[in-house]
Amino acid sequence: MRACASATPDFLAIGHAARDLTPDGWRWGGTVTYAALLARAWGVSAAVLTSLAAADESRYQEFLGSDVLLHALRSPTTTTFENVYTAAGRRQRLHAQAARLEPRHVPQSWGSAPIVLVGPLLSEVSTQFSGFFAQDTLVGMAIQGRLRSHRRGSIYARRWRRAPQEFAAYDVLFFSEEDVQGSAALAESYAALVPLAVMTRGGAGATLFAHGRVTQHPAFASRPVDMTGAGDVFAAAFLLHYAENRDPAAACRYANAAAACSIEHAGASGIPTREQVDTRLRSTQR
Repeated sequence: MRACASATPDFLAIGHAARDLTPDGWRWGGTVTYAALLARAWGVSAAVLTSLAAADESRYQEFLGSDVLLHALRSPTTTTFENVYTAAGRRQRLHAQAARLEPRHVPQSWGSAPIVLVGPLLSEVSTQFSGFFAQDTLVGMAIQGRLRSHRRGSIYARRWRRAPQEFAAYDVLFFSEEDVQGSAALAESYAALVPLAVMTRGGAGATLFAHGRVTQHPAFASRPVDMTGAGDVFAAAFLLHYAENRDPAAACRYANAAAACSIEHAGASGIPTREQVDTRLRSTQR
């Protein structure tokens, strides 16, 4: 295990960084990757708690940038996915999975980070992170990794039976319409456990569940190139904006604009700055 710094970050992302296999080779992915890069692009001090093979630590640090704090649990392998997009939706395969992350792996100085996003890819993050952080910390969870499992590398959707015990300790939940298999009832059941929840709906925008009220927020016009990471950018943008103004509707609109910017480029190359998001917002108000 390696801790790169003892400073307390303003934004902490927890989960597996992943090697995403593409026809053109592999590239870095995972919720923590997109989230930390967005925070960095917005001038927020960011940190990642993840698990990597020793040979990948320096590569991943270089990809994130030297100003992003990295704490990597040593693992025999790095999590590796293959995403295949078809007319019927996305199909995924798991080729390798890194070591499990536990609360004891969080560096002591990082436990007081004011904003935290827990983003498991495939249940690699312990359920004990639920309630681990201080009460005044804004803690969100991208729950996709709880809503799927795998059999011989083939990933499939599932219901998370321990949702009431785990999710209720979070401030915000993020999931996609695909994650709940289009079930409004299932989406509502997860959302009812927390003060805020957002279901992203691709080109249809996002559904915001805020303190018992449900509102729809349309997507921004864009020219999609790669949808990978859009939900992760959305989650990070929502948390960062909400932490500033505590207006969930405004945070949802801002996150929609950030996601629209991100999908116009391949992989993490489209992480938008705040200025780019502001420009997208202004362009729709003319």
